[in-house]
Amino acid sequence: MTFQGQKIIIVGGTSGIGKAVARSILKAGGIAVIVGSRQPKLDQAITELSKYGKVLGELANIADREQTKDLIERIDTNHRDATLL
Repeated sequence: MTFQGQKIIIVGGTSGIGKAVARSILKAGGIAVIVGSRQPKLDQAITELSKYGKVLGELANIADREQTKDLIERIDTNHRDATLL
C-alpha cells in the first residue's frame, strides 16, 4: 500500500499501535500528523519518526472536551488537506 502524497492524522500516534501505524504511513510515502496528550512524549515521537518521513504533531488530550474542540479547529485550519484519520 502506498500513501504517497497523503496526509494522515493518527490519534494516539506517540506510542504503541498508533506509533507503529505512523511509522508504516511514513515508510509508504505519507505525511503523518500524530496527536498526543503529553508534550515530552509528542516531541520524542516526532524526533524518532522523522527519520522515516515528514511528521507533524498536535498536542491534545481527547478525553478533555475543550482540548478536543481546540484540536478539531487546529486540524480544520492546519490539516484540511488530510485524507485519512
